[in-house]
Amino acid sequence: MLKIGKASLKGLWLTSWLVGLYLLAQPSLATTRLKAPDKGAFLLPDHCLQSSARNQALAPGQLSQPLREKLHQWLRGQIGQENLEDFVLNSQAILDSPGFDLYLLELWLEGRPFEALALLDNQLKQAQDCPARLNQAGAFLFSCGEYEQAKDFFWAAHFFRPDHPSILNNLAAVFSSLGSRKEAAALYQQCLELAPYHPEANLALYYLSSGQASEQPDQNWLVKSLHGAFIEKAASLIGTTSWPLPLCFEQEINLARPPLPSNFEQYISLLSIYQEALFELSQREEALSRKLISQRQPPETVSGPGERERWEKSWRLDSSQSYSRLLEAEGRLDWLEREAEKPTDLSLEQIIAASVRALDSVYKAYLEQEQKALEAPPASRADELRKARDYYCFKYKKEATQWYLKYREKLLSYFLQAEQELKTFLPRFYFWLRYLPENQQPARRLETELRLIKIYSRLWEKALLLLTRLGQPAFSDCLPAMEPSPENQVKPVFPLRSPVDDLQLTFTSEFFSFALSPTWVAFSENLVAEDFPEKVVIPAATIYLYPAATTANAQPIYLVVDEQGQLNDLGKLVSRGTGRLSPGSQFEIVFDLSYPSQEVSVGAKGGGAKPDDF
Repeated sequence: MLKIGKASLKGLWLTSWLVGLYLLAQPSLATTRLKAPDKGAFLLPDHCLQSSARNQALAPGQLSQPLREKLHQWLRGQIGQENLEDFVLNSQAILDSPGFDLYLLELWLEGRPFEALALLDNQLKQAQDCPARLNQAGAFLFSCGEYEQAKDFFWAAHFFRPDHPSILNNLAAVFSSLGSRKEAAALYQQCLELAPYHPEANLALYYLSSGQASEQPDQNWLVKSLHGAFIEKAASLIGTTSWPLPLCFEQEINLARPPLPSNFEQYISLLSIYQEALFELSQREEALSRKLISQRQPPETVSGPGERERWEKSWRLDSSQSYSRLLEAEGRLDWLEREAEKPTDLSLEQIIAASVRALDSVYKAYLEQEQKALEAPPASRADELRKARDYYCFKYKKEATQWYLKYREKLLSYFLQAEQELKTFLPRFYFWLRYLPENQQPARRLETELRLIKIYSRLWEKALLLLTRLGQPAFSDCLPAMEPSPENQVKPVFPLRSPVDDLQLTFTSEFFSFALSPTWVAFSENLVAEDFPEKVVIPAATIYLYPAATTANAQPIYLVVDEQGQLNDLGKLVSRGTGRLSPGSQFEIVFDLSYPSQEVSVGAKGGGAKPDDF
């Protein structure tokens, strides 16, 4: 029988006590890491940190191997081994195509995740460590309700790109679906540190905070979400009459105001500047009028289908609030139009009339002085006439300057107000115009642009009005001849152009074609259809499209799809923090999942805990 001495017993007891103390300290250590991370630490729950640490010990190529096997086995169970092999064999053309990611986009929009996952299963054999493919596979698995398996793929993508906001957002969406709200909130916050205007992460944090009985949700999250992209859910929650627009539409508009110098002599010298500007604007007005008349005339022959209708499948921008928002914007234009014709809150006409009367009085006073000078003795008559003329010029300049400065003060205030109204109206008009039916957009745009040019012309007319009504002084040498100063030699600049007018992207091959415009996205394909399970509901997402380097327009693009499969928005991706997941020159699609609604999360196949407190 083994004998244990007292010393040995004391040693075992001490060791057991230390081990127990260490185990009890682990939750508090994990909490400390979550609440107060080091500057370079990754703010994640303790079990996530442990998983990440295990992943860091793996060599490249080892991480995704078990995931591919797991995905392949899952696909075999869903669609059968024979169907899987036949589909991959028949899809070789698209697998080898530089437009492969564009085809994934079509499958997402159509709710065909099994085909997408079968293709990605094959692609991962060739690019097992590609974070873009891992992220795509995770997104499609998420759409099937396979949250645990999706989480594994997102973690694998995170292993290669730990600093990419799209992957952090998708991990957060998975944790939300599994009921882990604290972990999801931490991941969303990290996403926003890298991409402050990420539309999905901002909206998700608003939803998470709205579940707090003790706090009001921060509307600033909705504002930043809408700066990232227009999501109709976010717009319906913000509850303001003037929604923020995506950053690509919040552009600086270079509108040139008519010059109004600070002194009357310079103002007199601008007569030719004003006249040339009005002539140029009248030419623009006539050109727009001709285009509008041509647009309204019925075509001589029956036209064929529009550009979008030529494609087999297409999605166009859709918003239930587009008409009301467009009418609201045009209502402000109606007000500005009335003000441009006859400002109700200005006294310009009264100032002009008063200035004309004042200068008439100056001239009458001069005539009296002239008469007295003519009655003076011949020896002093010339000197008296010269004094009368000098006094007239002095009084004319004094009165004209006084009334011009009053006119200028009123007009500058009006110009600033009109400029702000125009700069506010333009981006909103061009944004909401895209949601109208395509056959209504050209005429509506020309009508509005014609109204805008007329309003802008009225600003120049008002700048010139006082000058034309005052007329020239009785003596040409009263005012020195001056050339306009360089800062006053202004040309009329009023750009009427949508920020997405040049947003065009196409791809064409023998088996698959794709096109994107500012208002729609379309596809055509010539591939063998497979008898796969029925379509599933694709969750809402913001999708980033990075064009191939060989395309004429390499501008990254975002698309927003809601739970009904409607295209909420598309535009130029200009916010910082986003970028490709994998290096390369081909098309790349990056899915950013929306915060899952309660309906989406219920019945998760991966299993989930009860939602914890945020």
